[in-house]
Amino acid sequence: MSHVVEKSLLSDLDSLKERQIGISVFDRPEDWDPKLDNIVRSEARRLRAKLEAYAAANDPEERVRITIPKGSYIATFDVRNIPEPAIGRGPHDSPVLPQRTYIGRFRDARLWALGLALAVTFTACVGVLAAAHDYAVSANDRHRYGATWSIAPFAVDSGRQFSPDISPDGRLIAYVAVDADNGSSNSSDIIVRPATGGSATDLIHNGHYNLHPAWSPSGDRLAYLQKLDTESRLIISGRDGRSQRQVSSIHDATSEWTSSGPLADCQKLSWSRDGRSIYLTSQVADLPDYGIVSVSTADGRQHAVTMPPGVDQDCYARISPDGRTLAFARFISHGVSDIYVVSPEGGTPKRLTYVNSEIRGLDWSADGESIIYAVRDLNRSELRVLNVSTGSFGVLPLNSAWASDPVFSPASQSLAFVEQEDRWTIWRARLDHGHIEDAKPFLTTSGQNHSPSVSPDGKTVAFVSDRSGAPEIWFASPDGSQLRQMTHFGGPWLGTIRWSPDSSRIIFDARPGGHATIFMMAAEDSAPAPILQGDFECRRPSWSRRGDYIYYDSTSHGRSQLWTRSLPDAQSTVIGPSGSQDAQESKDGKDVFFLVQNPGSSSSLWKSSTAPGSKASPLSISPTPVLDWTVANDTLLYTQQHRDSFNLVSYDPRSRRSVVLGVMPQDLSPGTPSLAASPDGKWIFYAVVTHVRSDISLATAPR
Repeated sequence: MSHVVEKSLLSDLDSLKERQIGISVFDRPEDWDPKLDNIVRSEARRLRAKLEAYAAANDPEERVRITIPKGSYIATFDVRNIPEPAIGRGPHDSPVLPQRTYIGRFRDARLWALGLALAVTFTACVGVLAAAHDYAVSANDRHRYGATWSIAPFAVDSGRQFSPDISPDGRLIAYVAVDADNGSSNSSDIIVRPATGGSATDLIHNGHYNLHPAWSPSGDRLAYLQKLDTESRLIISGRDGRSQRQVSSIHDATSEWTSSGPLADCQKLSWSRDGRSIYLTSQVADLPDYGIVSVSTADGRQHAVTMPPGVDQDCYARISPDGRTLAFARFISHGVSDIYVVSPEGGTPKRLTYVNSEIRGLDWSADGESIIYAVRDLNRSELRVLNVSTGSFGVLPLNSAWASDPVFSPASQSLAFVEQEDRWTIWRARLDHGHIEDAKPFLTTSGQNHSPSVSPDGKTVAFVSDRSGAPEIWFASPDGSQLRQMTHFGGPWLGTIRWSPDSSRIIFDARPGGHATIFMMAAEDSAPAPILQGDFECRRPSWSRRGDYIYYDSTSHGRSQLWTRSLPDAQSTVIGPSGSQDAQESKDGKDVFFLVQNPGSSSSLWKSSTAPGSKASPLSISPTPVLDWTVANDTLLYTQQHRDSFNLVSYDPRSRRSVVLGVMPQDLSPGTPSLAASPDGKWIFYAVVTHVRSDISLATAPR
């Protein structure tokens, strides 16, 4: 802030260019390319939002209002026409200056001093506001959302607790519990507990995954989803768990775009105010798209409310208190989403935010003027309050770095939310005579590490880590030494790192502009350059064995489809069926293996010759997690869940035989291509979930 104000006052416009700000303020190198690292744009958006929130507070002592118009980094200064108090003012005193706007140099010495003093004052003020989280979204919200809330743990039992919902009278909270310390189990229960504490009641317990409880408007019924392999049952039960009735079957979405876990995913049930409908995320009609659907509680009929374009996915449906507006989060890529509103009957959604980050749940305030939402910002997740009319937002002072899934109760003026944290660690294990031996952590931090990839010369392991505050690509030696950061995107998600055959370059996908873009980068500290991008997903690249073209999947034609891209002439060709993705060539370059996702079913591996016009055929192999497979010498390695652990399996494409090499007892990280083999086939690297914390807290608003 001080840099922008000072340089604007001096009319030093060269210092206010994006590249120079990155170098001067964020310590980027002289050859830094802002097209590949959006830190200046990202921080400018946050600063504009803080300035808008500060202005919305309408401080009577504010003499000069500072704004930074979109499209530039030049500050403007509005001298406010605020009348002086009548007491002590005589008829010959100087009048108040009229309101004017100054851009660049101050011509008036008094205004120069005032502006420079204000720059220092405002910088300190923003620091104070950041500490107190008092970014008021409206004058009426200052007391309610700006002051300190009273926070107490609510459900902190062993295992995981998530997806809370408060009864209309504010007395009971229903939530999901997974009874396992590591979060891994074959079932989940729905628990009901008084909001004031006390003993819990295991309301729904039947050996299935029972998820997303939602109280009816009258509080006499509870809806939830019972998750099966290919669909989910929408069930309504009585308040006491009896009189259960299946309303409908839906194609429930386990989102690949969120990091909230395979059970919490991006689902939420929301009753209409008259109790006649329930809104949730489901596959729309027979299409592969997942939008918001209303389901009749009487006969189970479904009506599509939103139909997101391409492979976008709409999540976290919530009806406003007056029942006239539906809010939801639209995901366009992994960890990239924003909040929209639409009529409960459907229509064209209106976009409210431009955070391009991962929304992790939302709910309405009691008056319907604001939306409380959780958003992942770098390596933390915080709760914010969005003013629906103005678009300004504030941060709730909850002192939680991992808040998600907020639910607000107008009756009790309380807010239930989930404090969720997980750590992903890359492990290394030796393959000795076809068996897993000597499995140990390779790299550990308090955040997420995943997507390992070993160079063909065996000298370098590339991987993704958020140890610097945002997901970035890092390099290390195979023993974990010589650690160095290679990218500086500043978020959000990136991954699928693949080495060129000569170990000189890597390709990967990242999302600095929203949708996944494929980048190429030399291994010797070179800046990454985009080679495939568009208003759709380009992701999961890999190299041909000769290094003259790459494979990737794209959603340019709707569903994911496998393509090749010739590097000499930049020509792209479709080679895979609808739903194909994540290709890897065999070691001899004669075959290519890839995944195919069919709507309503799991992904399976397919094989095709690399010769033009070859026909692909399925291998009847379904890795779990779906992206954990790799080519290793003459075989395929993949993981397969077995009860509460995972088997490492070797598959020989020639004999079509599978052999279990050993058991991996940890939870494997979801949604990442996190299984890699060394070139000699003697070592494997994989990412595991080493720590999970998912508890529910209850915050009470100041009255």
